[in-house]
Amino acid sequence: MIASLLWQRGFRDPEEARTFLRAGVDRIGDPFAFHDMERACERIRTAIRNRERILIHGDYDVDGVTSAALFSRFLEKVGADVHTHVPHRMKEGYGIHLRAVEAAREMGAKVFLTCDCGISAHEQVDAAREAGMTVVVTDHHTVPPDLPEAAALINPHRSDSSYPFRELSGAGVVFRFCEGLAKELDLPISAYRRAYLDLAVLGTVADVMPLVGENRIITK
Repeated sequence: MIASLLWQRGFRDPEEARTFLRAGVDRIGDPFAFHDMERACERIRTAIRNRERILIHGDYDVDGVTSAALFSRFLEKVGADVHTHVPHRMKEGYGIHLRAVEAAREMGAKVFLTCDCGISAHEQVDAAREAGMTVVVTDHHTVPPDLPEAAALINPHRSDSSYPFRELSGAGVVFRFCEGLAKELDLPISAYRRAYLDLAVLGTVADVMPLVGENRIITK
């Protein structure tokens, strides 16, 4: 029966089928295959070291909230000075509102870190840069022809990204980002995954991402 189901799903190679059935978290990709990952991790490490304030900007849906929670919990754990903003669905809508950029400036943020949004936010990214903040965008939405001028843009859909799986949720992207940062900080990766995988799972399922490839691995 299993063989028949796998055949119907399009599996023709036995090894590929075994990987689909048995793949563990150790089979997910190297976070540094994302374009700009090294640059982004270095900027966050500098902010942690210098106690620079980081503003995490999420989104109002489950994926955006779990992305922001994952970032916040992990960065606080490693000693960062973080504040989190999740926009009001009715008052601010999707994405980054200029009022959020101004609020970040007023609280003294030096890094404006997005999750599940920002890949098309030209005006807001420019405003944050002009206010003296470094902007790091993490997003999983469709990449526009022209990218905003952020210091780093982490998105699996970038044409110059070598990351092997493109259908990650926003929380999935943050999960990979924080693993890259954990590696840079010489933290045990197995402990990191146990601590934060549940948030990546919740964002993935709630955003109705296809349960194939890495999404299937992390939600098993």
